[in-house]
Amino acid sequence: MPAFKRLTAADLDRLTRAELLDRIEKEGAYWDRKVARGMTADDAAAYQEFSRILHAALNPGAMIQHATRFVQGHGDNGYWAQKPGSRELP
Repeated sequence: MPAFKRLTAADLDRLTRAELLDRIEKEGAYWDRKVARGMTADDAAAYQEFSRILHAALNPGAMIQHATRFVQGHGDNGYWAQKPGSRELP
């Protein structure tokens, strides 16, 4: 059993991106080790769910817009303070 609480779709509704980041890093490290050792079919399904949550939480397109605005001097648009929401799941 992992030494962390796995992310769920409900976490996307409850936590901000900043709050999700530490949990994403911990679960990502777990999956890196698991992939290296080999995975069962159940592991593969759980990993796919983590990947969906990861992409919804970080939303690469929104992250690029945030970084671009920040670099251009428009300030912080609140990207990290937003709760991504489970509606963002692919």
